[in-house]
Amino acid sequence: MTLTELLPMLRTWLITLRLPLLFTGGDDVTVKGIHKDGEILFTEHENKIRYSYSGAELLGYDDLGYDGSFLDVESWLDLTHSSEYPMAPVNIFYFMQNRSAGHIITLLEPGQYNQTGYSSKANHGGFHSSDMLSPMFVKGEAVESLRGRDSFWLPNLFNEFQGFVVDAEPQRDRHYITAHYNVQSGVKVTEFALSPTYRVYYGATLYWDQDLRRDELDIWGQVDLFRSFISRLWMGGGVEAEREGEINPFFKLRYDIHLRKLVLQNYYISNRSFRFKISYEVTPAVAFELENFRSLGLRIDF
Repeated sequence: MTLTELLPMLRTWLITLRLPLLFTGGDDVTVKGIHKDGEILFTEHENKIRYSYSGAELLGYDDLGYDGSFLDVESWLDLTHSSEYPMAPVNIFYFMQNRSAGHIITLLEPGQYNQTGYSSKANHGGFHSSDMLSPMFVKGEAVESLRGRDSFWLPNLFNEFQGFVVDAEPQRDRHYITAHYNVQSGVKVTEFALSPTYRVYYGATLYWDQDLRRDELDIWGQVDLFRSFISRLWMGGGVEAEREGEINPFFKLRYDIHLRKLVLQNYYISNRSFRFKISYEVTPAVAFELENFRSLGLRIDF
């Protein structure tokens, strides 16, 4: 059965299953899409792609001023980055050229497919803007030319910026020492932590009573399990040494959110009550801290 003979059957399938749009690869230079109200054609010539259609204009490119000409990647990006279907001619055409892609792909609208707990916006569940757009954070002289741009096609990132290292990491995290005073109970806490290598901490937390006698001592270690642009998840454990000499093991979980100079930390420690800490970094080495809205403290990094 040829593609021409197959199209009426596919259109009936679309209407029956209420699928918005279905694409088939005609040959190396064309990709054809069908929907219940018309057809779409993407045609490639000399690394440029033209979009044409019959029936209803489903992608909304006419409203953007598209005139039916062949456009390169940058031109399609400039024209469509703010539309509901950004870069659809480029993305869908080259997707169909991939050997791992099937001969037929279906474009679903948001909400028509099930996403797992690991799925989110810009996670490529489809070709809608909610699936294809992702924010880009720019920091450092190496990528300063990206600052202020309205759009960028991510597949070009490593072609445009060759030579800069993306997997570099610090030799270690910052050592720190903190001191806290609970204005309600009068209990004082001192914590000292060393980072021998990146994403690893070893430390000790000392709890003092009102007479500045050592009450309890926690000796612990933790590792960074997950890190994103603004968050980190730490997990570890240690032992608690009470003043009476009793020693008990404990489990420790910490989640950090970094918002420029503001750091929000959530602690779950099996031998302690839940802790929530807000830190404001006055300088890279000094931060004021508020814990559980009852303890005031100072942290020094080095």
